[in-house]
Amino acid sequence: MEADPKWAVARGALADAYNLIATKGMIPTASAYAYATLRANEALKLDERVPEAHLALAGVAEYSTWSWTEAAQHHQRAVDLDPGSAETRIRWSGI
Repeated sequence: MEADPKWAVARGALADAYNLIATKGMIPTASAYAYATLRANEALKLDERVPEAHLALAGVAEYSTWSWTEAAQHHQRAVDLDPGSAETRIRWSGI
């Protein structure tokens, strides 16, 4: 991100990584989800078409705030943006 501050995909991927960190307990869960939300929103501000950012926000909604409607919306948006992504479809099927 330092090399290219406008690289939205990097921010989206980092946001999704923070979701994984939250599930593994590597840092406090609340902090991990807060970082995931921050980075995902930064990515979407740069480019609303970043599926990784939507996937990250779906994970936060699903596992942190338990907002099933919001999780479903972000999962569906991620699938719409990248229909060939097996990871996105696997996570969407878990809701």
